[in-house]
Amino acid sequence: TEPGVSIGVDVFDVREFVRPGQNAKEAFSGLYHVFSNTEWLFINGSASEDSALDRFAQMWTAKESYAKAIGLGLALEPHRLAVSAACTMRARVALDGAPLNDWSFSLFGLLPGYWLCVAASADAQVDMEWVDLPV
Repeated sequence: TEPGVSIGVDVFDVREFVRPGQNAKEAFSGLYHVFSNTEWLFINGSASEDSALDRFAQMWTAKESYAKAIGLGLALEPHRLAVSAACTMRARVALDGAPLNDWSFSLFGLLPGYWLCVAASADAQVDMEWVDLPV
């Protein structure tokens, strides 16, 4: 990237997250510190377990892509980032309560259970196009 331009990418595979025989709530145990109560209400308020897992993946990839973009990874504690509007494919994120208005967060459902988020600073010229290639 160019100086002053930051881009971070994260991909999440729901199938790798949930062990066989485990439900979503069991998979989420031990992770309640990474999301706020409002975020958990959004995740657990979905109509199905698959939807809850998708919402979790969307919110996690938004947090992780930003942390990667600024070069901190998990050294930036995930609970410091608040994600909203994840299901619109354009997430909004705040750091310590301050909206990251100079960043864009683009979410993509790659395949069932796979989510990708690209976080880009405002000065990054990012044009993305999804293309299905024959396998």
